[in-house]
Amino acid sequence: MQITLMQGILLAIMTIIVGLDFFVEAFFVFRPLMVSTFTGIILGDVVLGLKVGALIELAFAGLTPAGGTQPPNPVFAGLMGTVLAYTTGCQPSAALGLCLPFSFLGQYLILFYYSAFSFFMGKADKAASEADMGAIAKINLTTMAIVSISYGVVAFLCTYVAQEPMASFCDMPNLLPVALLGTVFALIDFFGAKQRKQDIEEALQNASIDSFGGDDNVGI
Repeated sequence: MQITLMQGILLAIMTIIVGLDFFVEAFFVFRPLMVSTFTGIILGDVVLGLKVGALIELAFAGLTPAGGTQPPNPVFAGLMGTVLAYTTGCQPSAALGLCLPFSFLGQYLILFYYSAFSFFMGKADKAASEADMGAIAKINLTTMAIVSISYGVVAFLCTYVAQEPMASFCDMPNLLPVALLGTVFALIDFFGAKQRKQDIEEALQNASIDSFGGDDNVGI
C-alpha cells in the first residue's frame, strides 16, 4: 500500500512531537508502542500499529539513555516498523528486523547533535556568567527546534519520498542488505567506542596525579 502526501506530512508532524518528547523525556510518548499506535492511526490501520508497536516495545523495553549513552532510537523504530509493515505487507516480526537500520540512523543523528551542540556551550557559559536567562532559554529552544525539525525531515523522507526504493529493498529475496547495514553501523559503533576508550586512557595518563600529592598507586 502507498503512503499519500497528506499521510507523509502528518507522520512528519507526529514525529516532530514525539521526537521532542524523546529529547526532553517529558510524557514518554516516544516509546515504540505509542509511536506505532499514532502511526497506525494516521495510516488507517490501528490494529497493525498496535501489533508492531507491542513487538518493538518488547525489544526496546530495556534500552534507555543513561549518562552519555544513546541507545538505538525508539522513535524511528516504532515509526518505520509500522510503515514498512503497512507498505510491504510483511509480518510484524519481519518489520522488527527491517526497522533496525532506521533506528540506528536516529541513534547516530542524536549522537551527531550531542557533539555539534558543543558550539553553543561558549555562548551558554557567557550567558550564565551574565545571568542572562533570556539567552539561556533561547539556546535551549534553538537546540530543541533543530532536533525536532530534523526528526520531521528524516521521517518525511523515509516514509513518503523514499517509499518506492524501500519497497524494492524489502522485496529482495533475502535480508542480506539489512544485515550489511547492521554490520556497518555495528562496526562504526565499535571503532567509535574503541577510539573513545583510547582518548580516556590518554587523558588519564596525561593527568598530573603527583601535583595533588599522590602517586600512581593511589587507591579509592
